[in-house]
Amino acid sequence: MFLGNSSVQVSTRLFHRLGNRRMSLFAQELATLIFGKETLAKSTLTGKGKTAETLDPEKVNAIIDTVREKFPGAEVSAIRALLRRKCNNERYTSNVTPH
Repeated sequence: MFLGNSSVQVSTRLFHRLGNRRMSLFAQELATLIFGKETLAKSTLTGKGKTAETLDPEKVNAIIDTVREKFPGAEVSAIRALLRRKCNNERYTSNVTPH
């Protein structure tokens, strides 16, 4: 299925398995579905940082549009903050080594 009016495509089955109760979970799970944990761990929204890559703006906008369709009261700034947090969390967990 395509997200919103974009060319970003995801599995319909996996999309319908995303958490639908809370906007924060939905947005972060959708980001993982679209980008994958590895890409999120090495990226930022802006590409700023030591070795950070920029998340694909079309995909970021597709996430924002899809979240706002599902949760009409959601603010763009709040969704972007969740995406930043998801990148940070993935970066942290990918750097943690088990003892």
